[in-house]
Amino acid sequence: MKVKDLMSFPLCTVKPEDTVKDVIGAMTTEKKGITVITRDGLLSKCEGFVTKGEIFMRVFVAGLNPIIVYRNT
Repeated sequence: MKVKDLMSFPLCTVKPEDTVKDVIGAMTTEKKGITVITRDGLLSKCEGFVTKGEIFMRVFVAGLNPIIVYRNT
């Protein structure tokens, strides 16, 4: 088996300024477990990715509300 047999397309992408709620909505709508964070929806402007596991651990397990979570910089 090759990786191409496991991969999914198209990718789920969101903008860095989107909320955690937006990411959860996009992942749910597109049935993806990971989303790519991009500027202008372009992979050449990829800034990172978020998995549903990260959302679960960093938001829900921490007792945070996904509607009002903001990144601390």
